[in-house]
Amino acid sequence: MSGVKLSNTGFSKTLQKCLKKEMMCQQKAFNKSQIVMSASSLKAPSFSGMLSETTKQHHYWTSVYLADTDSGGMVYHANYLNFAERARTEFFNLLGIRHAQMMQEGTHSCFFVVRECTISFLKPATFGDLLEVQTTFRKMTKARLFFLQEIFKEKVLIARLHITLASVKNIGSPTGIPHAIVSAVKPFLKEDSIEAPLPLETLVSTFLSPQRKS
Repeated sequence: MSGVKLSNTGFSKTLQKCLKKEMMCQQKAFNKSQIVMSASSLKAPSFSGMLSETTKQHHYWTSVYLADTDSGGMVYHANYLNFAERARTEFFNLLGIRHAQMMQEGTHSCFFVVRECTISFLKPATFGDLLEVQTTFRKMTKARLFFLQEIFKEKVLIARLHITLASVKNIGSPTGIPHAIVSAVKPFLKEDSIEAPLPLETLVSTFLSPQRKS
């Protein structure tokens, strides 16, 4: 009888080890699924962001790094231009338009430069924030493209940029936008995307708000 008891005890210990191992595996699988869920919730399927045919908008995500901030801990104002440029670049990349190839002889022999830019700074961003840049293609002429770019932090608008790009030759003189590029960007033209005017209190509330100490 004592032998049976020892056998049962050994079996019990073995079973406990198996159950413990199974629970650990399930916990690891759960943790992994949480990481996947967290990443998918950002809705950023690729490095180039996401181009929506429904809304005709490009969505690009970027983190705020320490190098993006100033001595006060806020994103340095000029870096919003960098965020917007990266988003526009990825917008063009998703359409098969790459600046390096555009400048090559025999391809398009032209490229885009910023002709005009206006920025409204509404709220600050800080180190570690995840920002979303929404790019809307607003208007097109023979040699210019007009964009509205809005930067969000946790779905709150923090900056708005109006960008005008001009098409120039490699020597720097203006030139018409090549037909191939027109055909690529035209399906995402959203001329009716007129943003709502900003309330006066929003315009007044800039980086000198209570969120930042003087």
